[in-house]
Amino acid sequence: MTAAKPKGSVLARIQADCKNPAKSTTGQIGTREFQYAPLDQILDEVRPIFKTHNVSCRAETAIEEIASTNAPTQVLMVVNTTLEFEGETIARSTYPVGFLPMNDKDIGSSITYGRRYTLLGVLNIQGDEDLDAQGQADKTNKKRSTTKKNNEKRGAAREFVNTHVAALAAFSTPNHVVTWEITNKEAINALRDRHPKLHEELMSAKDAALVRVGNAMEASGNA
Repeated sequence: MTAAKPKGSVLARIQADCKNPAKSTTGQIGTREFQYAPLDQILDEVRPIFKTHNVSCRAETAIEEIASTNAPTQVLMVVNTTLEFEGETIARSTYPVGFLPMNDKDIGSSITYGRRYTLLGVLNIQGDEDLDAQGQADKTNKKRSTTKKNNEKRGAAREFVNTHVAALAAFSTPNHVVTWEITNKEAINALRDRHPKLHEELMSAKDAALVRVGNAMEASGNA
């Protein structure tokens, strides 16, 4: 009789087999260009790995209602990516697409981005070029190395912050940032109570994201 594989070890083996995809496509935020790996490329690379480990990957959109005592109920669309092994969920990631109503073009592009973002998240791989100013490569690499060591020491809380700081760095509108904060409110509050320094780091990243997207939108409007 073959012993069942622990669900956590299956996820660990998948993440170990997955490598950061080549950043083959050029995108643009404001006037800044950056390289990234598109969703279809990532899927082509990871599907054979899922097959090897008998893991299924499911991406779905969902509608959530957010009630408030001081404002009308808001309708939020989210994308969920779930990895399953032997019928059980081993990893799940959620991305807020935006508040409805939205135009069809924005919905389509945001869903694609959400599927890509959540897939990268559950696989713990990086599919975007660092958007910091050029010439900071050495500093960025050193920071990533330090961050990796901190992940090993501080566990899930550190990983949560890293994932969401990366997400904030990729957002292109203030609505993305606000939606992110609403969707992750409970987790952010828990981080504040248990790891105040990590909470401060995450909130600084959120504030920086709001400033960055605001400046980008202002620059675009003045162009």
